[in-house]
Amino acid sequence: MKKSKSKKILSVLLICFFILLILAIIRKIQTSNKIYSNIDDFSSVKEIFEYYRCTWEKGEKSASEAYAYDYYVKFARAVINGEEGVTNKNYYENVIAAVTTKANKNIRIIDNSQSIIITCVIIENDGTKRVVYEINGDSYYFENALSRYIIADSKGYREYIEEARDITVTSTILNQIIDKNWTRRNIELGTRTLTQDGYDYYGEEGYKIKTIGSNIVNIIFTEAYQEDIIDGINVHNCSEHEKISKTFGIPNFYSGDGDMYSGYKLDSCYIFFGKEEISVYPILDFNEESNNKFAELMTNTLGKINDEFINELTNIYPNYSEYVETENYIKIIYALEGFECVYAKNSNSTLQTGIYIYANCQGKITNDVTIEDVLNGESIPKGVYIRTDEDLVDSYEDRRIYYEYNPNYART
Repeated sequence: MKKSKSKKILSVLLICFFILLILAIIRKIQTSNKIYSNIDDFSSVKEIFEYYRCTWEKGEKSASEAYAYDYYVKFARAVINGEEGVTNKNYYENVIAAVTTKANKNIRIIDNSQSIIITCVIIENDGTKRVVYEINGDSYYFENALSRYIIADSKGYREYIEEARDITVTSTILNQIIDKNWTRRNIELGTRTLTQDGYDYYGEEGYKIKTIGSNIVNIIFTEAYQEDIIDGINVHNCSEHEKISKTFGIPNFYSGDGDMYSGYKLDSCYIFFGKEEISVYPILDFNEESNNKFAELMTNTLGKINDEFINELTNIYPNYSEYVETENYIKIIYALEGFECVYAKNSNSTLQTGIYIYANCQGKITNDVTIEDVLNGESIPKGVYIRTDEDLVDSYEDRRIYYEYNPNYART
């Protein structure tokens, strides 16, 4: 009799368990298939985190008086996407905006697995609300995290791409230009046939030249040029990248887009071998006086970039490679000096205000901090972002080719 009762109780419990299990599965399916069109479709903050694949741990009254709640989660994505070498900033900002809007209060999001505390504050102005956040007290956390990642990840690579190769220039005109320290005067270039897009064309001689101030900053040899640029390599065989690399070693640079170009850094210049053209840039002597003025500017302004900063910078370095101004930002490219300056004029800018330091940059960033200091672990000055996994001359050559093939595209 007791055994019979026990069997019945067990059967009832098993039936209840399976009913609850089926209900849970149905609810999970319904939740996973739920369509969210706006923030009101979420029933809770927890549901938002789970929608973004975060692991929910707990939510409680904040330990800080400045915030209403603390939410403990594990984000589905790390701050840095190591495979692609980029941040997951957009993902985090989507989560932050959605959760803070739903909570409708100032909150903190804490991910102990990454040792980050995100403070989220709602700012209201003229009836419009926006969310301002900091991570570990840093409003530019993603940009600085990427700088630290690049520094750690690119040490060996930076040494490799900046290693000058022992290659001899054989072109007569290029040797003349190098001997004259890239100063255009007193060099017999030939007959100019056209000026277009910042270049003077010498059609019969077979090259085009870009000059900034009194200096040649780029010479491009075209099909009409008959001499070798380096031993055995001319514009007619310069796209044979495999042959070139067997002769002169693995290139310092190459285009990520197939066989668009390969490039070498010599003691005197950069040489890029493209499709029936060879592009050459100078290597500038380091200008200590200009660098000291730049460091003084960065020190005095604490890295705050505005119109006044732009004016001072272009007085110190008037010979920029390119000055791009749009409705939302100004970008000044100093390819030969190895840095860029970006000034985001408003919140619609797709670019972050700051000074971007590339592998070919030298000298001081502020009066007290050099580039080598930063690469050796010193704190990165405010408003400075490190891109030492790229040489800016190489990046600029890639940019030149892109806009040459896409002349109708607006420069960005």
